[in-house]
Amino acid sequence: MSPMINIPSAQDLVRRALASPPSWARQPLQDWHDTLPFEKQAFVTEEHWKGMDALEVFRVVGVCHPGYVGKTWLDLLTGGQRMRQNLARLDENPDYYQPGGLRESNSGIDFLTLDGLRFYVGNNGLHRTCIARFLGDLPAGVPRLLSPVEITHYQVDYAFYGLYRRALDFIQENHLAIRLEPIRQPVGRDDGEGWKTDHFHTAIVWYDLSDRRPAKVVELDYHHFIDRLVRLESHTLKAKLLKPLGWVGRWMRRQRGRP
Repeated sequence: MSPMINIPSAQDLVRRALASPPSWARQPLQDWHDTLPFEKQAFVTEEHWKGMDALEVFRVVGVCHPGYVGKTWLDLLTGGQRMRQNLARLDENPDYYQPGGLRESNSGIDFLTLDGLRFYVGNNGLHRTCIARFLGDLPAGVPRLLSPVEITHYQVDYAFYGLYRRALDFIQENHLAIRLEPIRQPVGRDDGEGWKTDHFHTAIVWYDLSDRRPAKVVELDYHHFIDRLVRLESHTLKAKLLKPLGWVGRWMRRQRGRP
């Protein structure tokens, strides 16, 4: 059993933080939606969730809540919307931040990650994570591990996403009448006690709007999409090369028509 740690009062914690802020205290909270923007979400092929995980508190770099993006950890400690209530709970129940304290209270803290290295607070736990960071920076040796917490790890098909971005840029640069819509569909789930992994299939719907008839629509997986894109690039570039020759041909026909 881990030894009990002397947890400072909320007032003492804030006083120490203001008097001598840690080097990370003025780091701004990053935006989860910059890490996984809307257009990238269709390329998530796996969502792995664990309900009884542990996380080193200093690996948390950001948040989902737009109201806190860009604020620093010190801003949050001294002016977070629910920080006063959470600091009061620190005084009421300092054992919450002891080893196993979260387990006794069913914390509900959840984190999101793409790379398994940088974590973002999801729907719950930002203020408590902030308190835990400042506690963990004290020389008293307060544990830096939050446990148990929920963690969702997203796996992105970056090869398919990069191909999609390449296609969008090519279509825009060449003013082509084509619209692309990435979609994903669930294809299965693996699960066990305290964990689950959802699997998804990504495809891109290709809308050809080049004539006045109803759009030609085709749904493409990765391999069929790259084949179609390569053909489009080749055809478009060839047409560009032949365009000046068309002007020469028209000029020669006019010359032949003269008496």
